[in-house]
Amino acid sequence: MFASFAKVWPLACLAVVLSLTGAPLARAQDTIGYSIRIGEGIDLFNLSPWLTQTQLAVAADRPLIELTNLSTSVDITDFTLSLGNTTFSFGSLIFLPQSTPARVIDFSPGDTPGLHAGLETASLSLANFLPGTQFGFRVDVDRNADHGLSLTNFRDALVSGTDSSRWATFDVTFSNGTVMHQTLTPQDLRETTVALTGAAAFCRGRGSPGQQLVTQNTQPTPEPSTLVLAAIALAATATVAARRQLARRRVQA
Repeated sequence: MFASFAKVWPLACLAVVLSLTGAPLARAQDTIGYSIRIGEGIDLFNLSPWLTQTQLAVAADRPLIELTNLSTSVDITDFTLSLGNTTFSFGSLIFLPQSTPARVIDFSPGDTPGLHAGLETASLSLANFLPGTQFGFRVDVDRNADHGLSLTNFRDALVSGTDSSRWATFDVTFSNGTVMHQTLTPQDLRETTVALTGAAAFCRGRGSPGQQLVTQNTQPTPEPSTLVLAAIALAATATVAARRQLARRRVQA
């Protein structure tokens, strides 16, 4: 009977520790990550390459943000963009038709046209934002001094000046609880080159001045996790101890 217990005990020990940690074994190829693009998104307006300065200014006032889930096995559940420059604020969100299953379940500020919410943070909670898919939306940027009546270049609001405390930050949250935090820099949102001709601007480059890749971040999922390794070590120790005790009992018998 003791021999049977000695065989079962290590496995029971491993099961108990794993149940307490709640940490499953991860696959070695798993990664968690995202990419984000921020820009005027002119190409989505379905306009000709010749754009008026007013059209460019309106697009810069309501930049397009495209978030892609680069993970292999977890969803993106939340995205938050926070301003560091408090002379600006977010007025409203503008949602676009999506070709992916991702859907918004909560958001702030609201999406009422002409809303000037005056918030320093824009946030989205999402469902079905699956690995390999993309979600895009626009955010209206306001200048607090005139309550959003004038057009604002989003670069001035997000990354103006040399004081990094005034640069915007964002957080991407995944379904396994991982949160990735990053600060935007002026280099991330550098102005796209355009050639001005009279009252029109000819945009150079494919999709310019649409979406430029701001940043992307990926990290491997640990395999196995530290807690799982601890459980395996504990089970191995229990196995050795049980075998030694069984051997002593046999000698005594």
